[in-house]
Amino acid sequence: MRGMLPMQRRIFWVVLMIAPAFAACTSVPVEVPAPAPDPRVLAIHEQTVFADMHAHPSRFHRANVESITGAEVDLYRASTMDLVVANISSDMAFDGSYFKRDGSKVEKGEYKPAPGEVYALSADRLMRLNKTFELGFAVHADTPESVIAARQANAVAIMPALEGADALEGDIDNLYAMHEQGLRLIQLVHFRNNELGHVQTWPYSPGGLTEFGEEVVRAANRLGMIIDMAHANAETQADILALSTQPVVFSHGGVRRYTDHDRAVTDDQIRAIAATGGVVGIWPHGRHIADIAEMVDYIEHVIEVGGIDHVGIGSDLRGVSTYVKGFDSDAKFHAIATELLDRGYSADGVGKVMGGNFFRVWQEVTAMAQTAAFDVFEATIPELQAALNSGKTTSHVLVRQYLDRIEAFDRDGPQLNAMIAINPQAMEEAARLDQERQARGARGPLHGIPIVLKDNFDTADMPTTGGSVALQGFIPPDEGFQVRKLREAGVVIIGKTNLHELARGIETISSLGGQTLNPYDPRRNPGGSSGGTAAAVAASFAAVGMGSDTCGSIRIPAANNNLFGLRVTQGLSSRDGIIPLSDTQDVGGPLARSMIDLVTVLDVTVGEDPVDKQTRGASTKIPETYRHHLQAESLEGARLGLLTDYVQETGDYSDVSKVIRKATRLMAESGAEIVEIEIEGLENLRTTTSVINYEFRVGLDNYLVRSYAPVKSLAEILETGQFHPALEDRFRRSANTDATAKEYFDRLERRDELAQLLVGAMTSNELDALVYPTLRVKPNLVGERQSGSLCHIAAHSGLPAISLPAGFTADGVPVGIELLARPFEEGRLIELGFGWEQVAMPRRPPALTPSLQET
Repeated sequence: MRGMLPMQRRIFWVVLMIAPAFAACTSVPVEVPAPAPDPRVLAIHEQTVFADMHAHPSRFHRANVESITGAEVDLYRASTMDLVVANISSDMAFDGSYFKRDGSKVEKGEYKPAPGEVYALSADRLMRLNKTFELGFAVHADTPESVIAARQANAVAIMPALEGADALEGDIDNLYAMHEQGLRLIQLVHFRNNELGHVQTWPYSPGGLTEFGEEVVRAANRLGMIIDMAHANAETQADILALSTQPVVFSHGGVRRYTDHDRAVTDDQIRAIAATGGVVGIWPHGRHIADIAEMVDYIEHVIEVGGIDHVGIGSDLRGVSTYVKGFDSDAKFHAIATELLDRGYSADGVGKVMGGNFFRVWQEVTAMAQTAAFDVFEATIPELQAALNSGKTTSHVLVRQYLDRIEAFDRDGPQLNAMIAINPQAMEEAARLDQERQARGARGPLHGIPIVLKDNFDTADMPTTGGSVALQGFIPPDEGFQVRKLREAGVVIIGKTNLHELARGIETISSLGGQTLNPYDPRRNPGGSSGGTAAAVAASFAAVGMGSDTCGSIRIPAANNNLFGLRVTQGLSSRDGIIPLSDTQDVGGPLARSMIDLVTVLDVTVGEDPVDKQTRGASTKIPETYRHHLQAESLEGARLGLLTDYVQETGDYSDVSKVIRKATRLMAESGAEIVEIEIEGLENLRTTTSVINYEFRVGLDNYLVRSYAPVKSLAEILETGQFHPALEDRFRRSANTDATAKEYFDRLERRDELAQLLVGAMTSNELDALVYPTLRVKPNLVGERQSGSLCHIAAHSGLPAISLPAGFTADGVPVGIELLARPFEEGRLIELGFGWEQVAMPRRPPALTPSLQET
């Protein structure tokens, strides 16, 4: 039709406008089975649920129809349909004038049902549907599992639906009652504005969801009922999309690209529906579309705009009287699949269009309702895995829930600004991992678990920017060791987090990402440079997160956000694929809300990497699993050396020192021996052994060149001004520091002295670990440079250190306590950290980012 000349188009439309008058004289339904489908379609049907998203089989919505006939069901079966959404259009049973688009009025009298009459009619129609099931003509599609069972029995499953929620009559109890009767999909409006919202009709009716409409959307989400936006005006659709926590559908219509009709969806609406994980249904309506080929043009347009995961078919069978050529009144659904195959679409893609997408939405909506009691808020990895393995949730649902939290608290609410990018493939990846779990079981404890990465970890599916506008949009040629290991373990990378630009600071501000806020007190910084990861994990934007630590960049954010953060021994894990700050000091590792989560990620990310010479021999230092070190009473008998020089209850140090003293007293009460010690020479060595300024420029320049980055050097970044002003001093110092200076090599030698001094102190005092504050002062206010860090002790010695939540100051600010051990004694740190966690139970979520189920 799109290729017709204007006169041909006008003749075509005149014929179609006349056709319904003749069609009305024909008998319905047609009881002649459709021709046999293409064998290629049958092969796809063996693997996929085929579904009609919107229909009126046997016109059962009319009050004088007793039930759906067996012949009508046979028609669907012959055309390979497994699932039919059967709609009750209760508003059509009562007179009600309406306007056509040309402005003419269809006189049908006033819409004046008696109170309770519309609900009664709809309840009766549901009862008639149940009679269809009792007669054995079809199976009641009340759960996704019932459809699978029906397929195995070669039966058609019918889902009861409401087209226009007039039947609720403004009473939410009616929705619950109809759900009990089997209702599983609700289209809020139909031919008239009602108590819920406004229709897309003529003359145009402005206005969105009413308060009752909002109540219905929330209730439908809780009940696991699919929400259908067909017939709703733009405002009502926008309100539904903003409110629903679950995927929604637009069950039947065209696309505005080809049909100048107000009930066709625009490209923006397609994108918005796809963003929820939802589906747009294309109808074979003969008044608007000429034939199967043109209908597939419409389908292709939705694919181009929203993706192949977000399109389906809603026939409106028996709801309209004219169908496209090739589909006709005997419902040749399989002809659509054949046309798609002939155009080169894969079997998987065709299956999605023919019903797989809609069925997936139903599964997700059902799962999300069933998991209403299961909340990702503060959930541990074992809790997530238990829910996944039991079928209470899916990875796809988990990703959706975490994205909802990001929207609520990172984009809106306190606007933490922790996330710098969302992975556009996260939902799709989660769905693939769900399919893999179902087919072959879980790969391991991280299968399907959503995580976040600091944006200095190279990723192939998202830009890696280091927070710098100079690297905006840059995608490296490959991924690093730790990211590869995480993907192999089955994680879903939900997005990347903000950081102090190029990791060169501890307040988390960048030219690309701006300033990240502390979820415990947005006036304060979250620490850095992994502050975005810390804020995201603390606010439950993901199960766990990855950061890097050159001098405190894992441990300081962990302390400031009431998290657990581990800096491993230098050489235990690879730095490959992490934008370098200091070749000598860089490590990557996890930040987590619990020790079990931290250890689960640690097991996957450590190991020997041929690309990173520091890791040679690491495999001999790594146990089969660090989880064996999660021993509840491990504080009993431990000797811990408290560095008293750093625990002074005076001045700016007072607030933090009081928390540290209280924590060590609890450790002592739990069986540990706290030995107060001073280490002569420590302060001098820890403050004169940093090599960041000497190594940053060289490492960054090499990375930029070998990664084919849009800029090639730190000098170029400085010349172009593509950096945050707060970084200029640090960048220029690094750019002007001679990496071959004698002082650089002297510092490397003093680093060895520092490590020997610390290990010697632990040995001579028979200590398991040294103890001190991660940060000696509270997080500074945003805009101020952070002071009080003791990051150097571990970072300049190469020894492993873990920051544990110690407690909170009197004004509610988190404090971290750090434990340092001998080289490769991560297992002992894990024992002590887990023992502390069991005794102190120190984790407390931020009040600003509560469970969405409680809001």
